[in-house]
Amino acid sequence: MSLYFTLLFAFLIFEMAVLCFIVLPLPHKIRKLIYGVWEKMSSKQEYRTVIYILWVIVGLLFIDSWKRANIPIHTPGHPSSGEPLDTLKSSDPVTSIQVFATRAYNQRNVYISGFILYFMVVIPSIMTLIKRLIKYQELINKKKTEDNEADTMITGDKDLDQLRSQLKQREASLIGLKKQVSNFENHWDESVKVEITKEDTEVKKNN
Repeated sequence: MSLYFTLLFAFLIFEMAVLCFIVLPLPHKIRKLIYGVWEKMSSKQEYRTVIYILWVIVGLLFIDSWKRANIPIHTPGHPSSGEPLDTLKSSDPVTSIQVFATRAYNQRNVYISGFILYFMVVIPSIMTLIKRLIKYQELINKKKTEDNEADTMITGDKDLDQLRSQLKQREASLIGLKKQVSNFENHWDESVKVEITKEDTEVKKNN
């Protein structure tokens, strides 16, 4: 592998690691920190310039490798159009192996450069989704905070504060009554089932 494709392969591994990390179910603070770093980097002109240069270089390498990988290969024993048989018989098998190896290298380069271009599109898209997740999570946290503040807020009006405390007590007692009613209903259903079972047993004995 040539030096520039070795560097591209290392860059591809880096992109894969970044993508695997950002799609993890991370806590809200860490996710917000990651997006903050990404936003700072993407807002810089130097970063965008480097990305555009990488797009052009990797795109040109992808096109060149694609063309080289699609060059037709004529193996010994399979004459091409217009190729004399004498030339075909004198062809070297080693040369044919080298041609196949070169084509395999070009196909490998197509995969490397193609996946780099793919991840350069996917990672910004994932970051956009992370931005939405952060926004919605902050709205949810803000709503919860406002609800808690509304519940614990003291207005200074004794009558109003007293009414709120009584309302909370009534709500708590109502929840307790609902649980008691549910327990009584379950007990009643069980007792009815037991009575029906006893009656069925007595009927069977009498028969």
